[in-house]
Amino acid sequence: MSLSGSTLPTQDFKTFSQNQIAAIQAANTNLLDFTTGSVLYSLVTSNSAMGMWIQGLITSLLALARLQTSTGNDVDTFIKQFGFTRYLGKAATGNVTFSRTNTAQNSYIPAGTVVSTNITGQASVQYTVIADTTNPQWDAVNNRYSFANLATTLNVLVQCNQNGTIGNAAINSITVINTPLTNVTGVTNSIAFASGLDADSDQVTRSKFVQYLAGLYKANYAALVSAVTSANYATSTQDYVATRYAIVENVNFFSQATQLGYFYVVADNGAQTVGLGALTLLAAGTGYNVNDVITLAGGTFTTAATVKVTGVNVGAITTFTITNAGSYTVGATTFTQGSVAPAGGTGATFNTPIYTSLVPSGLITAVSSAITDARGFTIQKDIQPPYGSLLLVFTMNIHLDPNFDTSALRTQITASVNTALVAWTLQIAIGGTFYYTKISQLVYDVSPYILDVTSITMNGGTADISVGAPANYKITGALTCIGAPATITYF
Repeated sequence: MSLSGSTLPTQDFKTFSQNQIAAIQAANTNLLDFTTGSVLYSLVTSNSAMGMWIQGLITSLLALARLQTSTGNDVDTFIKQFGFTRYLGKAATGNVTFSRTNTAQNSYIPAGTVVSTNITGQASVQYTVIADTTNPQWDAVNNRYSFANLATTLNVLVQCNQNGTIGNAAINSITVINTPLTNVTGVTNSIAFASGLDADSDQVTRSKFVQYLAGLYKANYAALVSAVTSANYATSTQDYVATRYAIVENVNFFSQATQLGYFYVVADNGAQTVGLGALTLLAAGTGYNVNDVITLAGGTFTTAATVKVTGVNVGAITTFTITNAGSYTVGATTFTQGSVAPAGGTGATFNTPIYTSLVPSGLITAVSSAITDARGFTIQKDIQPPYGSLLLVFTMNIHLDPNFDTSALRTQITASVNTALVAWTLQIAIGGTFYYTKISQLVYDVSPYILDVTSITMNGGTADISVGAPANYKITGALTCIGAPATITYF
């Protein structure tokens, strides 16, 4: 046998012993006694044991001396010599909602409170309440959140106790309060968590290290890839990296026209939320005035988008601008009027939305700075978040094990399936392809109680869907989001 990746020959215990016996016997004219218990056999086996130990030391040293054969912490110490570090992943964060029934008594959620998931057949995952200075109910002096007067619910920020995708919780799966609280009766998460990222494996770290070394002295593609993947933007509660990217040369990002001596980078941190980048007026409505502000209805959002009327013709809208892109976890294909200020106008609808990823500006700045250090002198660049949209809508029939089929399990599986589908869309490379047959695997992996999945459709069909070619990253769909929760029929 030989050590993988080297030409060092190795021997096992039996071969060590056989080689010694052959050499000793060959040097003697008389037949020697190598039976078990003999002095010579004892000498041979002791030598073999010593040889195996020395061989083990040599092979271990050789493995540690080469990155290709190092593992775990030895990989980290090897690359650290060259100023490179492994990406250690990040813990998922998100808001959970605590509830109470007695509003006459003051109720608090201290920082450090622990909650956890409760999913049938899965180990629980714990989360800890952390400070959110943007939350008006956060009390920095007492290091806790306070229920508002007469309020029955309170939203607080939590962070998973482990780094990685293990903390990406499905909707309504965080339901256990592990820390004793006074006058607090329950907890849940109404929005799925999807911000957890796994640490780079040894293999991924080695690949990035090769790109890093290649980019130290060349302003080439490898140097740009290394710059993008190593860029990091950290806040007190989040750690942002470019999990998806595309690098396109000699094409202007804004006009999509040929521009020599130029490239652009589309970087995305796998954000689960999107905002409206563009809309088309479908119905002009009546009774509107210039400067009316319409809050849109449609999709699932934490903040609804708004548009401002900039032109009318006898009360019908002729032109408008988006004044707030909103924050959506589920997109919509058509938006109606939720409200208007001042009141009066009615009937306006909008369609053909183009969504833009809500990538933190700090990450775009970090990527831009890293790219500046790696690009060729005088080469122009643009660093942008994804722009464009491909809304995906899924339908399917699911058959559960009748011995465990309950309404609670159906609710849990529906949430978990949608979480899995959202996570899948975030993993596909920018400009990549969504393979239809992958959907059934994702669904089966959600729960051992799923016996059969039939009649699966993606956007009404059973074909693969491709986002688009590199030249279309900006125009026809660098970004993908769920157009609606999956429609699931149980049978």
